[in-house]
Amino acid sequence: MKNLQRGFIVPLLLLIIAAAIIGGGVYVYTQNKPVKQAQIVATFAEAESVASLKTNWATIEAGIPFRPTHPGTVAWLSPDSVQFIGNGNVLVRFEDGYNPGIAVLHFDGNTFKILETFKDKAEFTLTDWNKLITEYGDPSYPISTYTISLVRNGQIVSFQTLTKVPENVFVKEYAQASNNVSSRYAAFITKAESAGHVRIIVGIKDDFKPTSEMSVQAEDEAQSRNTARLQDALLAKLKGYDAVVNRRLTLLPAIGLTVDATALRALMSWPEVVSIEGDEPIPPAN
Repeated sequence: MKNLQRGFIVPLLLLIIAAAIIGGGVYVYTQNKPVKQAQIVATFAEAESVASLKTNWATIEAGIPFRPTHPGTVAWLSPDSVQFIGNGNVLVRFEDGYNPGIAVLHFDGNTFKILETFKDKAEFTLTDWNKLITEYGDPSYPISTYTISLVRNGQIVSFQTLTKVPENVFVKEYAQASNNVSSRYAAFITKAESAGHVRIIVGIKDDFKPTSEMSVQAEDEAQSRNTARLQDALLAKLKGYDAVVNRRLTLLPAIGLTVDATALRALMSWPEVVSIEGDEPIPPAN
């Protein structure tokens, strides 16, 4: 009888241990993939919001104070571009077949509320767009843009439905800026797409202005604090992207990162990023 019990208990223990190992393995794998999961959740939430926007557009557009003027058009057509800017707010571009307009909407998960509208406006200058983000959005939020058409590499690209794109179509001359930046960083994008990641050094726009009364030591300390602040702000904005810090520079306003192609394209479009350089490790001498 004891042998029978022992023969039953041993396999049972093995099953319990195996289950614990599998469960632990799943837990470890999940914990090691927070960025990817965050991206999936964010994309799902955006897709749901876009779907709700299109479903409820007839009600939303009726609240826009200025009305279509194109002959034969009595309602604003479904949005051709949408941009998520943080704080539950989105930019929406629409038209009547001829005249454009932009609205800032707040979405609470159920209904959309119009916060501000812009008549005869299809895009903003970069300065005005940044002011809009500061007023209604979150500067640290990873801006996400959807559109049905854009200019890319000198060609018009159209999509059957609102599609996520790296270009900021709400900013004037985005196509020219995108082409210039893309050609400059083409090698980094290619490597990120083929290898999955690429090591880079990101230069950040510096607003530090030392005073004449500062000693050299005081200036270095102030510059170091300012650099850390700029780095922290950039990392906060990168939250949700696949980006890992390799090193923080102390005095120079820059930071070493390993990023995937999506994070790289985001960095390329942000105004506070002034340069992107390669940061491949140098192999030790033989």
